[in-house]
Amino acid sequence: MSKTGKRNGVAAVEAAVCLPLLALVFFGSLEVSGGIFQEYNAQASAFELSKVALTKSKTCDDVQAMAVQIMPQHGFENYNITIEVEARTVNADSVEAPVITTFSIPQSGATTAGLDVLPRGTLLRLTVVADRPAIAGLGLSRSFLGDQIVSDCVFVKEF
Repeated sequence: MSKTGKRNGVAAVEAAVCLPLLALVFFGSLEVSGGIFQEYNAQASAFELSKVALTKSKTCDDVQAMAVQIMPQHGFENYNITIEVEARTVNADSVEAPVITTFSIPQSGATTAGLDVLPRGTLLRLTVVADRPAIAGLGLSRSFLGDQIVSDCVFVKEF
């Protein structure tokens, strides 16, 4: 057997070993980057919903209506939105535990009112918990990043 035939055999073995690994790295990086992009979309959705909650005379119904518009645009079909309201104490020296009220905003149906009556200076935390949409491919994003995306947006009511 000539040296050229041996070299071709070595190249074929190297290709048989390396190509599957390279394909796995390539498709895995596509999956994980898609999952990271989904987390960015969830954070952008939480920010947009918090802007609605900040607006004067807006209610939980308004936040729900905006969520119905923007969440499917970002690929989220199943989600849950909660707003935690922490009442600020008048006296900064007090050691009283803060009073926390939670508004849960469902995808559809009746919501609890209350955002429009919150006083100025109230601390709010809007949390979006969404099921991670399936990315076409190997499904590695769910393995590495989890089945759900949780995004928070904390803000102070100024209006």
